[in-house]
Amino acid sequence: MATPVQPRPARSFKTSVGIPDDKRAQIVQLLSARLADTIDLRTLAKHAHWNVKGIQFFQLHELFD
Repeated sequence: MATPVQPRPARSFKTSVGIPDDKRAQIVQLLSARLADTIDLRTLAKHAHWNVKGIQFFQLHELFD
């Protein structure tokens, strides 16, 4: 049985952008979730691109490309 992977502790670096640490943590969580959503959407579009069938094959294939 495989050992579960433990998450890495979060790292934060001092910046001069003027955003408080607690707000930065919220922004990081939000952006990480949107990045994951974007990667999922790209994967779905790529899957659709390679699985187009039917009379509109060429138009849809080009659209997804």
